[in-house]
Amino acid sequence: MAKDSTLRGVRVVSLALNLPGPAALMRLAQMGASCTKVNPPAGDPMAHYTPQGYDTLHKGVKQIACDLKDAKVSC
Repeated sequence: MAKDSTLRGVRVVSLALNLPGPAALMRLAQMGASCTKVNPPAGDPMAHYTPQGYDTLHKGVKQIACDLKDAKVSC
């Protein structure tokens, strides 16, 4: 699918893991949104069982690791 600029200027932060959330995030990025994915410290499980699929879904998506369960950690 070709990239368009429908969502240019929109920022999206995703905490979703596995397939449905990243698939939606990929589409938002294709539509021009600035997307950031927050991964747990161990990473997204999908990245471990299908690295190529994970890379495809996260192309153009900024990724950060953050332990949201630890109040002392800043991302």
